[in-house]
Amino acid sequence: MYVDDILITSNDDSTIFSIISKLKNEFVMKDLGDLSHFLGIEVAHDHTGLHLRKSKYITDLLDRANMVGARPYKAPAFLVQR
Repeated sequence: MYVDDILITSNDDSTIFSIISKLKNEFVMKDLGDLSHFLGIEVAHDHTGLHLRKSKYITDLLDRANMVGARPYKAPAFLVQR
């Protein structure tokens, strides 16, 4: 069996190291270190925690739609009451 990516997270570093150690005893694997990207999601770390964003995905999507550099358009919104 081939697993492409796995993400292990916890508030307790010793738990993470223990799980990784057990997995390495059973499987051929490598630890890629601190998370920076996962399944197309960019991950940034700071003192408040993890911040997830998909700006590269959005940029690629705009590029495919030939909308890079397009400006936002303000349109009135109407509230429909039932």
